[in-house]
Amino acid sequence: MGLLAEDPQHGYELHRRIVSAFGALFHPSWGSIYPALSRLERQGHIETFEEGGFRSPTTSTGSLGGELASFRSALKKEQTSKRQRKSYRITEKGTQFLQGLVSGMDVSDDRAFWVALAFSDRVGVNRRLSIANRRIYILEERLREMKESELLNGLNMRSLALQGLYMRLTDELSWLERLCKELSDSEELVELSNDSRTYNENI
Repeated sequence: MGLLAEDPQHGYELHRRIVSAFGALFHPSWGSIYPALSRLERQGHIETFEEGGFRSPTTSTGSLGGELASFRSALKKEQTSKRQRKSYRITEKGTQFLQGLVSGMDVSDDRAFWVALAFSDRVGVNRRLSIANRRIYILEERLREMKESELLNGLNMRSLALQGLYMRLTDELSWLERLCKELSDSEELVELSNDSRTYNENI
């Protein structure tokens, strides 16, 4: 839905863009993407449409049988073309639903967090900060628990695996803290703060 919010797409293009954007996290199969699209369409979150077109004029063959065969061939090409042009786009209901999904995503789930962050430009900067800060809290809790583990200082493979994970989470935490600072300093948030201050002063 997040990709459809950017622009309408047909199923093949949507699958390609999902793999391009999130291939490091998951790789959806063709058998899963179309049922998901059908479910979202039934729920009213997306809709299908076909691009307009016209039938090219055919050259007269001079015989009734030839004309009929030519018409059937043109009709088959047109139907095939229409199937290829079938695209999906998000609805107003879907846009609101997407905003709720992004804002309320379970950031303790690694895949869910990165998907939510990727589409957090669909919500305001305050909600983006909320997503990042909730993830920071989760990471800090995980790192605190790992520090208390005796395995963290060992030399066996379980210890080395834990050390590697600790380093990865530490890097993610540092990156998120920088991101939050950038978001906090953004012009959009400054404008929101100024508007809020003006409103309170007027009260």
